[in-house]
This record gives sequence, structure tokens and C-alpha cells, in this order.
Amino acid sequence: MEQVADAGNFATTIPVDLIVDILSLLPAKSIIRFQSVSKQWFSIIRSKYLVDTFLIRSKTRPHLLLVLELSKPGKRFLFSVPEHKINDKTSTAIARHDMTRSPSRDVYYFSSLPVNGFVCFTGIISSTGLCNSITVCNPITRQTVKLPDVRNKGRKVYELLGYDPVEDQYKVLCVITCVRYRSVQVDNQQEHYVCTVSSSEKQEWRKIENTSAYIYRHIYPGICIDGVIYYGIEESNIVKFDVRSEKMELIKAPEESNSSNLVNYNGRLGGVEFIYYKHEIRLWILEDIEKQQWSSMKFSYPRELGNHLVSNGVIHTGELMVFQRSLKEADIEPFCVYYYDFNKESSRKVEIQGVETDEKRGTRLCYPGYIENIRFL
Repeated sequence: MEQVADAGNFATTIPVDLIVDILSLLPAKSIIRFQSVSKQWFSIIRSKYLVDTFLIRSKTRPHLLLVLELSKPGKRFLFSVPEHKINDKTSTAIARHDMTRSPSRDVYYFSSLPVNGFVCFTGIISSTGLCNSITVCNPITRQTVKLPDVRNKGRKVYELLGYDPVEDQYKVLCVITCVRYRSVQVDNQQEHYVCTVSSSEKQEWRKIENTSAYIYRHIYPGICIDGVIYYGIEESNIVKFDVRSEKMELIKAPEESNSSNLVNYNGRLGGVEFIYYKHEIRLWILEDIEKQQWSSMKFSYPRELGNHLVSNGVIHTGELMVFQRSLKEADIEPFCVYYYDFNKESSRKVEIQGVETDEKRGTRLCYPGYIENIRFL
């Protein structure tokens, strides 16, 4: 890229690092559009230097990722909205539509918490209700990478997205377990597979050993923290999966905990559960992973919030984000999230505007800490 330097029309080249610095300050959507300016711009925007520089800055301005799963016609709408710093008791924020995923042969569901801006969808075959198709996509670039179909042999498939910061690789852990379908017990063998995500045609599932030495039939939603995937299983246990080494081990959850939703609490593994009859939120924090020691905090919430609350983590301020899943048409608008500060024992509400679709009935999902990423796999 060139520009005229002075009246003598001497052309000088702008240093690439300066171009990168300028581009990294722009909105992600604009950067993606600028790929078509020239071959040089395309090369710079796709370079690891710009991608890494943008990601570092993007981590300082996290968003909420909102997902609307609509049963008819089965579309999935993805919105994002900046996490709020306002301390007012009530405020508003404007959502931006990032992506719509329409159904094809299968019905796709959002299945895994975002990891560095990437999300994972699973395809459910309507005739059996079982998964055989997994895709990873980036709502900013809209690149979608389809993984090889999973041979489930009639069993239930669970998949979790993770990232290895050392090797700079994204991987999907797939756990296949026994399931009863139409009162018939099928193959009860449990298997674990890993696939490294890339646009290469050489993608394949690699079978790995269950080093946790524990057989389980159900998995609760997991989370990736610093190169480790954690997911809950039966009997108050948590599996720790190291994305790089692909080894698993078992962590004992607090005995008093009942199916906590795992969250990233300021870089530490946490668990959130709602005690509805007390109108209370309990937050568990893993203080020492070697000794498996947990601490806990409680917070009372207003009775009018009801009994259908969900939390998928904390925002950059350290406040716990809570929202209501939509169960009926009357609940669709307005869409509000609630932030709870356990240390200050305070709360606030943010109304999210702009989350509208033609369809009015569906399920809402909300995830804090969503980061915009301009990387192509």
C-alpha cells in the first residue's frame, strides 16, 4: 500500500507493523470486508501477526453472545452485545446480529461454550434425535468448518470445543455413550475421540483412552479454561481434559453441590447452582485443584425472577451474569440479563434491545466473555 509523501510525489511504503496497528483498532466486520481491497490487504489481514494483535485487543472488550434457537423453522440466530461497565441499577444495551444458521437436512443446535470467538454446532437427525454432524464456526468471519461425521451406532454423542494455547490449535472432544432409544438398549460401549479443527480435508477423529478410569452416561455442558476442558458427569464428578496432552482425570465436585453449571470465575473453575425454594444463587470456586478444595458464596435474588434461571459465567467486572430462558411467547421481550456482585452484595439489570426475529417462540442462550476473532482456520 502506497501514498504520496510530499509535493515531489515521492512514493513511500507504510510499514506493515503500522498498517497492522491501524487495522487492529477497527471493528472486526470492517477488517473482514477490507480483504477484498487488494492482494496485499488480503495477505496482511490473514496474517498471524494481525490476527494475534487483534485478538489481544479484543480480549479487553468482551461481549455477550446471545443465541436464539427457534423450533420453527429451526433457525439459529447469533447476536452479540458489549459487556456493560455501567453501575446503574438499570440500563440498556444494543445487540448486533452476527450470523443466522438455517437448517438443512438436520436440525442444528448450539452445543458448546464459545472459545476465543469460535462456537460449535451439532446436527441432530430428526428421525432418531441422535447427533452425527458437528461443525465449528466463527460468527465474525462466518467461516464454517464441518468435521467428519461421527459413527455413533445409535449412541448419544456429546462434544466439547477446546483450545490449546501452546500449539495454537482448536480441538473438539467427542464422547459417545450408551442411550436408550424407543425402550431398546443399544451398544453400551463408551468411546472418546478428538479432532483437530482445520479447513484441511485431512481432518479425522482419533480415538483416545479414557484415562479418568470412570464410566459415565451423561455429560453436563463444559467449559475451556487455559487449555483445559472441564465437564460435569454423574455423582458430582467433573472430568478434566487437557487439550494438548489429550489426557483426562477426575475432579470431585463439592458434596453439597447439585448439578452446578460450570463457569470461568476470574480464571478459576467455578460452579453455579440455583436454590429456587430459597431464591438463592450459590457460587462454588475451585481454590486448589491439586487438593480439590472448594469455597462457596451465596446471593439472594428477587422472587419475581422465577424458577427458570441460567448462568454461564461472569463478565470482565467479576459480576455473575444471570438470565431467563424463554419458555413462552410472552417471555421473548424484553430480553434482560442480571449481574450479581457477590463481594459487594449488589445487583443490576441490563435490557438488551435489538434481539428481534420474525418468529416469536424459541429458546434463549447467553454466554459472557465472548471475544471477536478475525482468524480463519
